Amino acid sequence: MAIAAGLSGAGAAAAASPQTANDWCETGGPATARAIADACLQHSRDGDDRIRCIRAPDAQCRAEHGNQTTIDLTECIRIVRSAWTAKLSDAAARIERRAPPAIAAGFKASQAAWSRWYIEDCRIQAEWSKGGTLNGLESGWCELDQIGLRAITLGALADTFDQYFP
Repeated sequence: MAIAAGLSGAGAAAAASPQTANDWCETGGPATARAIADACLQHSRDGDDRIRCIRAPDAQCRAEHGNQTTIDLTECIRIVRSAWTAKLSDAAARIERRAPPAIAAGFKASQAAWSRWYIEDCRIQAEWSKGGTLNGLESGWCELDQIGLRAITLGALADTFDQYFP
């Protein structure tokens, strides 16, 4: 929940990609979201600035795809979460490829534990809205924030591993 407070609003959208119409359909949406996230990260300065990039594609999706119904909002979250999940998978694969065997094994265990943690954490955070129309949104935003933050963190670690374990 603490992450979410700094992620919403126009500031996140301002850091996004050019103000052109993007493809937010199921097949092209994740690539659009990833391009917006990548552009935002490329222009970010520090940790807080980079965290704002997690929801930048969501803000742009809502502006271009729609934000009138929970279905619209949920669709944008799903598309953007898919893009961040792909970024997370790419960073994890880079780490596993570069790391010495003992570090790679420890990383795999850590990643599995993190996956169990974030799923349970988001379930708990969304519990207040259980049975209501906001439950999917609360859970979705939590998952988006957690996956995005992990992707940013592991991306930085993968960059370090690229330097030290060529």
